[in-house]
Amino acid sequence: MLNLNILIIVVNVMYFHARLLSNMGVKEGFDPRIKIAQCRVWRNEELK
Repeated sequence: MLNLNILIIVVNVMYFHARLLSNMGVKEGFDPRIKIAQCRVWRNEELK
């Protein structure tokens, strides 16, 4: 059960970071898609 709770926390943290990155510097021309894609890769690695 502890591993499941840790996994849920990790997924929530990664989701939060993806949302944060998606809004970071859009007006300045920053393209967050690269960092969001990397967050998704890390999340998927954690889910395996």
